Amino acid sequence: MSIFLSLKHIEQSDFFPHSFVVAVLSILLSLSNRGLIAIQILKELQKLMMGKPVREAFDYVCGVSTGGLLAVMIAIHDLPMDKCEKMYKVGLQSERTTDAFTFLKAIRHMLADVRSS
Repeated sequence: MSIFLSLKHIEQSDFFPHSFVVAVLSILLSLSNRGLIAIQILKELQKLMMGKPVREAFDYVCGVSTGGLLAVMIAIHDLPMDKCEKMYKVGLQSERTTDAFTFLKAIRHMLADVRSS
């Protein structure tokens, strides 16, 4: 499990007329309870940001495996971390009884419910 919060300074060049800084959040998770640790870290970050959505601090949010799902919840669906945590826990309960595909399916259905509401 890894969470990378990185800032990259892009120098002025032929491709970029001005120098700038890019903030990237990378969430690298495998399907496990360790994902809940990553969520707790992001919840603390959200507290430090005075409750603003985590995505507002980053230009790019990306992830691998279940970290990719978490990135989608944060960046595309703009879900608060508490909601992400609940969805992740429900997905884990599904995974324990069957397999990783069921975890992904459970999260996908919950995201569809979020979109329709």
